[in-house]
Amino acid sequence: IVLNPKYVEALTWRGDIKADLGEHDGALKDFARAIQLKPKYWNAYCSRADMNRDLGRLEEALKDYNEVLMYEPENWRALSARGFTHHLAGDHTSADIDYQEAIKADPSDTLTCIRRILLLTTSAQPRTRNLAAADRLLERVVKMAPDEAETNAAKACVLALQGEYEAAIEAQKEALKEKAYAEDDTLI
Repeated sequence: IVLNPKYVEALTWRGDIKADLGEHDGALKDFARAIQLKPKYWNAYCSRADMNRDLGRLEEALKDYNEVLMYEPENWRALSARGFTHHLAGDHTSADIDYQEAIKADPSDTLTCIRRILLLTTSAQPRTRNLAAADRLLERVVKMAPDEAETNAAKACVLALQGEYEAAIEAQKEALKEKAYAEDDTLI
């Protein structure tokens, strides 16, 4: 950035780091500068939106995701993140629509699949609660990522809702084991 202050990718990365460190004002400045230099740079919008969502500023986050999707309607990252933001805001119908579109755009994105499974299994809204669809999606996720902690956690939710409590407990144990292994692995 010192050599080329117009390097939007570096500004966005630096903004991400500042956001992770809790320096939100500095992060906002970096994201704003990156967007000013390259108005359609979707990564800066998504990074700013992610930070705002994490801070509970859901409306601001949705505005940025919507901005990206105006000129990149099949951007799976923005669709998935906007779906998650809708989910947090309690708009389960919009969340489900976004999750479905994101999965259509990138069928290998296990995180979005898991988010949709959790929505389908936990929603109090009858329109978005669908255990059969969650079960089908879970089968697909297990094939893509059978040993991931998130996969086993989602499996545990579906099994518990189906009344298969012993199997749910086993899946949850596997999830915890995988999570502990992943955390140990990142320390190496």
